[in-house]
Amino acid sequence: AAAAAAAAAPGAAVCFTLSLSGLRCEGCSGTVRTALRAVTGVAYAEVVYAESCAIVSGAAGLCGDALTAAVAAAGFEASVIDQRNVDGSAPAPPLSLLERRELERLRPKLEAALSRVAELEAALAAAGIPAPAPR
Repeated sequence: AAAAAAAAAPGAAVCFTLSLSGLRCEGCSGTVRTALRAVTGVAYAEVVYAESCAIVSGAAGLCGDALTAAVAAAGFEASVIDQRNVDGSAPAPPLSLLERRELERLRPKLEAALSRVAELEAALAAAGIPAPAPR
C-alpha cells in the first residue's frame, strides 16, 4: 500500500493495487497497462509482470470495478487487493442504498443553498461589505 501511495501521480486522490491473472509475457503486461490507462480518471497505471500485479492511481471517483472491468475487457482477470487514499488512509466505506437515495433526494436542496450562498457573497462584495470569515 505504501508503494502504491508513493507511485501516485501528482493530483491523484486514490491508489489501487490489483492482482492480475492470465499474464503470459511482457506483451500481456502492456495490454493490461494500456487498458487501465484508458479508464476515465486514471492518472497513473503500471503493471509489474514478475509479480502479476498493477498499481493504479487517479481521481477520487475512480473505482475498482471500472479497473477490473477494463482488465477483463482486455482478456485478463483482476481483483482489487488494496485501495488507499493517496495520504495512506483507507477510503470511506461505500454508501448504502438508503444513504444514496437520501443523498439524491437532498442534492437539489443542497445545490440550491450553495448557489444562494454564492449570490449572497456577490451581493456583499458589490455593496463593499466584506464576507464573513468561514467557521
